[in-house]
Amino acid sequence: MSLRRIAILGAESTGKTTLAKALAKAYGAVWAPEFLREYVDRRGELPQAADMDAIARGQIDREVRCAQRAEHLLFCDTTLLMTVVYNQYYLNQCPEWIIRKSRQSRYDLYFLAGTDIPWTPDSGQRDGPAAREDVQRLIIDELQNRDLQWTELSGPLRARLDTAGNAIDGLFAASG
Repeated sequence: MSLRRIAILGAESTGKTTLAKALAKAYGAVWAPEFLREYVDRRGELPQAADMDAIARGQIDREVRCAQRAEHLLFCDTTLLMTVVYNQYYLNQCPEWIIRKSRQSRYDLYFLAGTDIPWTPDSGQRDGPAAREDVQRLIIDELQNRDLQWTELSGPLRARLDTAGNAIDGLFAASG
């Protein structure tokens, strides 16, 4: 069976990491943590335009290394698509190679974590609930512009996991 990649997208404080960890545990799979979070924690400051190449390359490398350990499923806690969105939102620009590489990256399923859960601060990395809604709209626009199908995960964690599980089970059923 070939490796299935599942993208978990969403603005800040939408539960992407919680979802990725829980789904990986439920399916006995590997999850690829978001590189940006560790990058910011390590540096102790928000990224600037000069950091974007390193962040994108770190996210790519993280996913490749996790895929090498994965047997059947890889849950990706964010993707380069999110890097593109954040670059556009915060910097009004994005290096062309990141856009191109993000368009080449393909996933078997795309989940969009909804903004219907409470916003919580995260070590100075988050702007607040208003930015979260703006970024979420940009993600949806990007998904639509790329003609990608996605499943929105909303409600409490159990409901999100049930919705995701149905989509994942359907993916495996369709592929035999």
